Amino acid sequence: ISMPTDLPMPAPLLIAIEGSSRAEALLALAVRLALALAAPVEVICVIDPGYSLGSPDRHPISAEDAVDYPGPAHEQEGAEHVVQTAVQQPQAAGVTACGHVVSGEPEQVICRQAHELGCQLIVLGHRHRRWLTRVREASVCHAVIEQAACPVLVLPPHDDGD
Repeated sequence: ISMPTDLPMPAPLLIAIEGSSRAEALLALAVRLALALAAPVEVICVIDPGYSLGSPDRHPISAEDAVDYPGPAHEQEGAEHVVQTAVQQPQAAGVTACGHVVSGEPEQVICRQAHELGCQLIVLGHRHRRWLTRVREASVCHAVIEQAACPVLVLPPHDDGD
């Protein structure tokens, strides 16, 4: 029995990560899903526009930028490292994966990227926050759930991803 080779590629999974300790569990869950769905993975890390020095794919951080803007350079480099490290986990499992750093409001960027890439699922983590923090700051997870055009899978703060 031969399989047709012209089957369309499944829609990707969008994995939104940050540099937290939860990234490992989030990626493990995403890899299991990607393998089960035979889907590629797109990893993004969203940074505040005030800390963005441009897209690392189009405008690498110059030595001059790093000296003139050490805070943004450090933030950009940290986010790039988080993405590079995160992409290695699905790739090691045989999943096609790529990633990039994007600047903007997290919920808007995540939903826009999922739409532009035609993603079938958004996977992100949820942090437990103190009640005062929840009152002052809107939850990215809740906003993504409300705005996304595709399903959203949220890894709860107490789940280790297994």
